[in-house]
Amino acid sequence: MISQELIAAIRRFFYVEHWKVGTIASELNLHPDTVKRALETERFRSRPSRPLPTDPFLDFIEQTLKQHPRLRATRLFEMLRDRGYQGNIYQLRRAARKLRPISREAFLFQPRLLELCGHYHFAARPCNPGRGNEKGRVERTIRYIRESFFAARSLTTIEELNRQALEWRDRITYERSWPGDDSRTVADAFQEEKPSRSTDMRA
Repeated sequence: MISQELIAAIRRFFYVEHWKVGTIASELNLHPDTVKRALETERFRSRPSRPLPTDPFLDFIEQTLKQHPRLRATRLFEMLRDRGYQGNIYQLRRAARKLRPISREAFLFQPRLLELCGHYHFAARPCNPGRGNEKGRVERTIRYIRESFFAARSLTTIEELNRQALEWRDRITYERSWPGDDSRTVADAFQEEKPSRSTDMRA
């Protein structure tokens, strides 16, 4: 008997990602019959697998991703082309997805939520406690700062960094629309929240 979490993953891979039974079984280290039972259907036919352009490079991909688990597929694509890879980026991404190390950090996962995932074929991505960087809204903000402020900017001293950062804040960031309310700017929201922030700090 496999867990509800595993069933949810199997159903998502099959119905949403359109993976084959053999691919799912290999990815999750399961017997194909176990995958079929999780899908609750017998509508499967075995097909001979065709060689893929990534096959000769699987060892290199695996070893590279072990050393650099967060390496982007686009960078890996450049590295493989220099080594004679003739496939496309999409084939490489499928191979990298299977070989990329998976974080095994523990978290609490509600059984009812897993049932919902299995029913509607989606993947829940819970954040670990104390890991604010895993939240999408935080990540988007970090990306905005990197692309809007740090990109193509010359910074040689802390003083220069602070000066340019304050100028960017006042001229660019403060003029942005407040998320969810286009009638206000970031500066408007900051001014409204100032009194409560001051009270919290004194407390």
